[in-house]
Amino acid sequence: MRGPGFLVKHITNARILAFGYSGERVSNDDWERLYSSGSWKRLETAAEAGRYSIIVGYCEVLQKKSILDVACGHGVLAERLKRLNYEKYLGIDVSAVAINEASTGHPDDRNRYLVAQAEEFSTDEHFDVIIFNECINYFDDPIAVVTRYLPFLNPSGHVLVSMYDTVRSRAAWKLLERAMSPADSFNIAHMSSLSWTVKLMVPLLAENNDAKHE
Repeated sequence: MRGPGFLVKHITNARILAFGYSGERVSNDDWERLYSSGSWKRLETAAEAGRYSIIVGYCEVLQKKSILDVACGHGVLAERLKRLNYEKYLGIDVSAVAINEASTGHPDDRNRYLVAQAEEFSTDEHFDVIIFNECINYFDDPIAVVTRYLPFLNPSGHVLVSMYDTVRSRAAWKLLERAMSPADSFNIAHMSSLSWTVKLMVPLLAENNDAKHE
């Protein structure tokens, strides 16, 4: 017998299909509780390894020297990136518990970590790649958030987005492609039936400017 969680998920999916994208609501207190309980340790399992490998592979092949990791959590991606020859990495997350674990558990002289609300973060720095790894679906307005970060991108820089495949994420991809164009994409499927999409994207403005100079 399917429980109330299945019913809530079914109703949520039906609402998204009928009315369009809506973000998944999680309070700051809930984020702290989830990280404190170790709930997100599941990101370190083999089932999650494929999408992390794709993200790291893009950064390696494209020789990204400066990386901004939005909603970096407790440092799973930062640990996997350490083998690369980058120069600076900045990870931000709303959870102080997660940032403390990332900074103490994955130290590296090239890395910095900040507690920050993704929707409000601002910086004078610029980066070769900005990564949104499994966080877009938590934003009420993905377009507004991603557009906010584009000024922090170096010329010829890329945005890397990974999302677990759901009705919500499919709606979010359609929104993102109003502001960015996929330069490359991977679909990753695990034997457990979990699946993800990872896209390497460029701002539409940058794409249009490149076309003008061809």
